[in-house]
Amino acid sequence: MNSLFGNSGGFNSIIAEHLKKQPRLEIYEDSKDPKAKIRWRIWMSSDIVAASSQGYATEAAAKENIKKIRDHINELEKLGKL
Repeated sequence: MNSLFGNSGGFNSIIAEHLKKQPRLEIYEDSKDPKAKIRWRIWMSSDIVAASSQGYATEAAAKENIKKIRDHINELEKLGKL
């Protein structure tokens, strides 16, 4: 039987392929910023799924921002908001 949710491909194959993909963190120097600020973005496959809205003076500061976002997301989950 060919079902969208069956083992014959379809939706399950799409989900399986997506789950195989790992997020990738990119920390880079913003060449458009005259002060050469450090920015970050998170990729999933060929899509940017999150990005910094501002530049940071150092890579360590950019990573600290990512950790703060992670902590906020964890707190939202604990509160049942996600």
